[in-house]
Amino acid sequence: LTLGLGPLMWFVEDQLNNNGSDTPSYDGDFGTIPQCMWFTVVTISTVGYGDVSPKTEFGKVLASVAIVVGLLYMAMPLAVVGSAFTYVWDKRTEIFVIQKAKRRLATMAIDGKMLKHAFDHVDKDKSGTLDKEEFQAVVNDLLGLSLSPGNISDLFEFFDDDESGTITFEEFGQQFFDPTELAAAFKTNESALGKSIR
Repeated sequence: LTLGLGPLMWFVEDQLNNNGSDTPSYDGDFGTIPQCMWFTVVTISTVGYGDVSPKTEFGKVLASVAIVVGLLYMAMPLAVVGSAFTYVWDKRTEIFVIQKAKRRLATMAIDGKMLKHAFDHVDKDKSGTLDKEEFQAVVNDLLGLSLSPGNISDLFEFFDDDESGTITFEEFGQQFFDPTELAAAFKTNESALGKSIR
């Protein structure tokens, strides 16, 4: 943007306004390309010192374009970063709990196969899924995490990707182990485990 708008501003403000003469048209504000690039940087970044301003109509139009482009250019990454921050902040409890559970599983040397065995053991009705009560038993007894009922409920919804009201082992295991590791351990269809670890 600077390399494009700077020389263009110089051409409009200095050359066209001065009919191509080597003498700057007014006080030399836009007498060189570096001066015009300085103006462009200050304008695009929305700092706007006000030490230099265009005098021609077309120069003012270019400055207006630079201001709008600068606002849009700065707004896009801020929106992305803001959205990511909001998501992480909303899910901070779940993320911290999962990280703590991962460390505990690593300390206890529990691999994917052992986790599946524990999952099946807690699954009292042998449905292949965990309801909220069974999930609470996993979190409190197996993982040794003391969470409030509200945090358990939030964590359950975090694990329940398909919002079915129950958690499959694929949904549970993918939070702690690589999908390919789970697929290899249980000969599970890898596409069902295709989501990356959060």
